Amino acid sequence: MKPDNSHEHNLQQCKECKLLVHELCYGLSPTTTKNKDFICHACKAINIEIEVNGISRIGGLNFKDLILTKDGRMSLKEFISKQQLDAAAGQQSVNHSTYLVKCEKLLNFYIAITDFESIKDEDDDDDDIDKKPSLEDEMFKLSSKERAQQIFDRYCAKDAEHKIDLPSKTLSKIDDTIYNNDHDITSTLFNDAKKHVYKELEETTDLFTRYRQSIFYQIFLASQRGIMKQIDRPSECVLCSVSTGLHAMHPLYDTHGKDGRQYVIPSSVAPVKKERRLAWCHTLCGMSLCTKGYVYGCDSNGEFEMTSADEGEEEEDDKKEKAGRNKVIGDDTDSEDEEGDDNRESLLEDEQIKFTNCERIFNPLMDQLKGVVDSNLEIMVLQCIDSMIEYVEVLAPSYIKDYTKLIGTVKKKFKNNPEVLTKYKELKDKMTQVYNKKLESVPKQFVPVKNVNKTDDTTNQRVKTGTSLSKTFHDKNFNGIVTEYNEGSEKPYRVVYTDGKYEDMTESEVSDLVNSKFLSTAFFCINEGTHYLESLSEGEEASDGIKELRELQCVVCLKTSKSTIKIPVQCSAGDDTEFAAFRKFHIQLKKKRERAKITGSNEGTQCTKAMHVGCARWGASEKYVKNSTNNKSLRMCYYFPGRPPTYMGEDTFDEPLSNCFCRDHAKEIMDGLPTDKGFDIVDESMSIDNSEAEKEEKKKAATPIKKRKYEHESDSEEEKKRIKNRKGVMEDSDESD
Repeated sequence: MKPDNSHEHNLQQCKECKLLVHELCYGLSPTTTKNKDFICHACKAINIEIEVNGISRIGGLNFKDLILTKDGRMSLKEFISKQQLDAAAGQQSVNHSTYLVKCEKLLNFYIAITDFESIKDEDDDDDDIDKKPSLEDEMFKLSSKERAQQIFDRYCAKDAEHKIDLPSKTLSKIDDTIYNNDHDITSTLFNDAKKHVYKELEETTDLFTRYRQSIFYQIFLASQRGIMKQIDRPSECVLCSVSTGLHAMHPLYDTHGKDGRQYVIPSSVAPVKKERRLAWCHTLCGMSLCTKGYVYGCDSNGEFEMTSADEGEEEEDDKKEKAGRNKVIGDDTDSEDEEGDDNRESLLEDEQIKFTNCERIFNPLMDQLKGVVDSNLEIMVLQCIDSMIEYVEVLAPSYIKDYTKLIGTVKKKFKNNPEVLTKYKELKDKMTQVYNKKLESVPKQFVPVKNVNKTDDTTNQRVKTGTSLSKTFHDKNFNGIVTEYNEGSEKPYRVVYTDGKYEDMTESEVSDLVNSKFLSTAFFCINEGTHYLESLSEGEEASDGIKELRELQCVVCLKTSKSTIKIPVQCSAGDDTEFAAFRKFHIQLKKKRERAKITGSNEGTQCTKAMHVGCARWGASEKYVKNSTNNKSLRMCYYFPGRPPTYMGEDTFDEPLSNCFCRDHAKEIMDGLPTDKGFDIVDESMSIDNSEAEKEEKKKAATPIKKRKYEHESDSEEEKKRIKNRKGVMEDSDESD
């Protein structure tokens, strides 16, 4: 990794392995200081016992994993019983009660079949001819035919007490075997029925979705967990074919959220025998695949994005509110203790501020709620209500009265969904409590002014309205949202916290808090579809994309990833995500794009060659390493980590960007770039010790970047800007090692 003293790309060095990492490349919260005690994830894990999920599966536990284990079946049965008790107590709808009865019968039938199969297999495996059964065994032990007949009479017969609807062909086959066949009955008797019941349980109900949201699921997961120990510093990456060298590494988890644990790679025999081991990936592979949507970087809580308002929210500025900007305003009880509360004008102004804060926090949530209710997205409705509950103490009685009628549509639209109704009731109860608690303190003369805030061009605003942060008060952490920016004020940023209090801050104060909230990547996990992302449609698209990519052969290691969790990417040449400065160097693709404008066919305008990110960066040691034109290192992988949201320099905040190229298009870029020393790309070592790092940094600081030999003062400003941007790309795109 290239040493760099700039604010937006601060370096930290692991005191154990001496590896240098850019903070943003490595997924750390950006700082301006050196941490002498910094230890990378890989070194920190050595000789540490790590808790893992007993059933370690990418995307998390699925229904099949649950029902194939005895503990899982019993846990699901307990969950259904609890749901039925709630239904009997009137907490569930009539339709839901009927649904639970059906699930119970299906599951009990499945359990009966499984028990029959296991007992039959034990009988078949009993070769101990000297074993003498006890009198009790002789009296109560039933034959296979008798056990099968009991199951049939209970679940399959015409007048069965717990009748299951089975296909007529399957039912006839079981009936005929039990009653018209004198031969020994095998354990496969109910195979077809078992498959049918499994399909019913998995696909025709939302049983598993509800179960995963319950305490029974958490208890089951906890009971299945085990411990593994990381002996050596990891070097094998599960996302590419490179398994050697000293590189920046991150653990890869089986799923996001609080249920996720580090993924366990199963043991294998071919091509090389390997034991079960913990999954790690190159930080570069993880970060690069994050930019494609195939992988998520999660913080220590398992969250894969910061909690904030929608990106692109319009900046807001209100110069009318001048009173009370430099103090923390408490709840209504605190307000009564403040001096001057008997001043009617001050009270009215304070109440308007509270109302306006509600608008800024809850109006976007209301808009989001309307959208997800109309789309029938249960999981998204639950998440939206959770966000409202988090900030419920912010609510003012006047806002509740004027704005929250929309919440009632949730009850109407999801009247048959107990999970949503329970969450709706929780929000409604909390809103009622807040309303009753605060109503008496609202001035009787108060009439709220809606949407009083102007939206002006606040060019000096560094932290965007809607950005989330956190702050500690008396050893307790509170989340907050930047709700407004008042240009010209000594403390222009207003932050509203979850407990209803708000505070005005300086640029420096709010920047520090935002950076502390900046997503620090603790681990990666793979986006494997709807089970992983609950019910988000984007998950399906990403899953399909991963599946297709795994069919492709990497041009470096010459391997496909069909039987692994590795994810290749395709050459960025001609792609919409290719760095704009590179596109002009692909002459042939440029000509094809020009022809496409005439013919209307885009065939051949993009390169489709595939490669693993790690292979592109480190795996091409012989075949791809040199550019035949100038014998310099041929760079195939570029990663730009973006800049922190509070970066104070001239450049605007940029999102992370990753580009990988096949040999031909990588060579075109290298040949097209300026070759002066100031623009040259050096393939630095991945392990730099302290003395070398210090020398390199001093050298960089002392040696100014040279201008290109052909730069003239007559160059246009546009040309100079283009050259400057290209230089910035080359210097900032050093990957995450």
